[in-house]
Amino acid sequence: LPEWNQLSAALVANSFIIWLLYLFARLYNSPHPKSLIFNIGLVAGITVAGYFPALPLIIVIYFALAVLRPFHANEWFILIMGVITPFYFLAAWYFMHDDINSMRLYIPAWKPHLFHLKNMRIAIVTFSAMGISIIAGLLIWQYNNGRMLIQARRTWAVLLAMFLLLIPVIFLSSGIYIEYLLLAFVPAAAFAANFFLYPRGIVIPAIVFWLYIGLVVYNNWFALKA
Repeated sequence: LPEWNQLSAALVANSFIIWLLYLFARLYNSPHPKSLIFNIGLVAGITVAGYFPALPLIIVIYFALAVLRPFHANEWFILIMGVITPFYFLAAWYFMHDDINSMRLYIPAWKPHLFHLKNMRIAIVTFSAMGISIIAGLLIWQYNNGRMLIQARRTWAVLLAMFLLLIPVIFLSSGIYIEYLLLAFVPAAAFAANFFLYPRGIVIPAIVFWLYIGLVVYNNWFALKA
């Protein structure tokens, strides 16, 4: 997967997704929620404007607001104002340069499709290994979810919604679609980490860890030489 070994727009968008998660964690008991809510919308809007496959983040931030805050209509309005702000300045820039039609470039071109990779054998092994740790992490998280504080449980629910909404983008967007999976890696990594965090015994997590190291070495060294 050479698309994951280079600086790309999806990798930059990941940094904004991590920033959003930090803002979500502060939202539950923030003393100044309105400014924080606007910032959440602004960060999401910048991410979507810079990388259109991140469009499901708009649904994610509204889900986060619904889960982490009691309903207040003004807060929902502030959130959408934060989302619109980057596009407002973009439209103003293009209008001043008599090129308002360029705003159509920011309308996503959704086209359902299947994706194919050059080396499907390595891809299947890699995705299977990742899928096992993510599924195991989801099961462990579900088992321990009842022991968490309400804020932690709701934040994990937002992570799950983000993961489920960002995965289908790979089948809807045209272009370098394998890069789109990077958007879902932030919540996926959080769930996969449960597999290494919660078990009391260290034997199985250690074995899986070294198997992953071997897979990384194979993918990035022997496969490239072949």
